Amino acid sequence: VQVRSSDEIEIESYPVFDPECSYRIVAPVYLISFLLMGTYVMLNLIIAVVLEKFVDTASKEGLLQTETLFDILRRKMIMDRFMGRVKDKVRAAKALRESTLAARNVNSK
Repeated sequence: VQVRSSDEIEIESYPVFDPECSYRIVAPVYLISFLLMGTYVMLNLIIAVVLEKFVDTASKEGLLQTETLFDILRRKMIMDRFMGRVKDKVRAAKALRESTLAARNVNSK
């Protein structure tokens, strides 16, 4: 049994737009905040998965065997000294090459 049909309902009894409605401001703010929070959660989830796979792979390869901060600092100091020596040797090789080129230019004149 049909109680009311669409012909019986007056259009003005159900307004489509109510200018006094406060949801006009709340709804967009809610939608934007919901989208931002959802994006933030999904991004964190992706980052967590990538980091977990990285840690698993690095531990399998033995890259995460440093036990203390002092081990890390010691390795950094060793690498700094090594890089300093490499830079000194490169500078010396450049100076030798420049002096050799200068000697050839003097001899060729």
